Amino acid sequence: MKATPEKKKHHRLLIVDDDQALRLLFSIALESADFQSDCASGGEEALELLAQNRYDLVLLDLRMPNVSGLDVLARMRERGDFTKVIVVSAFVPGAAVLRAASLGVTIFLGKPVTAQFLRDTVHQMLNPEVCSDFDRARQYAGRLDFESAYQALAGEKDTGDPKKSLWVELFRALATNGGREGLRRLEGPSERLVTFQF
Repeated sequence: MKATPEKKKHHRLLIVDDDQALRLLFSIALESADFQSDCASGGEEALELLAQNRYDLVLLDLRMPNVSGLDVLARMRERGDFTKVIVVSAFVPGAAVLRAASLGVTIFLGKPVTAQFLRDTVHQMLNPEVCSDFDRARQYAGRLDFESAYQALAGEKDTGDPKKSLWVELFRALATNGGREGLRRLEGPSERLVTFQF
């Protein structure tokens, strides 16, 4: 009897977090026949791995010593690397959300996050068959085309969802030069925790 050939993993993920226990937990939570995960303990290691390998998705912590998650994200985009990124952080100040959004991030998960919710979010990000208005907006934002991201959401019937309204306003602001310049003037953390996703 022939052995069944091992199924090729379809997606390669990079988990970036300075907390070893969380890296392990995320890696276990996302372990499946479809996912292969690499881990980085900090920003410098993440940038080295990103330079050497192609990833489908990066799970990125913001608060890390030496090279922060925002530094990693900015340097990725400077290199022309537009890999999809999900920010997973215990503290997501409003200024950081705006900076990350200006670099194409549209999903922010607050720690702690359940394994099932993490899996569902990752599957949603990587599923090419799902293409709602939010998905199209996310794709445009990932290419830093905020005008198209705004139009994709603004053209949809208003559902009354405050999260959607927030994204519409954010993409509209980022679509203008004034919005981009305003991001550079933001300093310090927000007084409230911003942990939302669509």
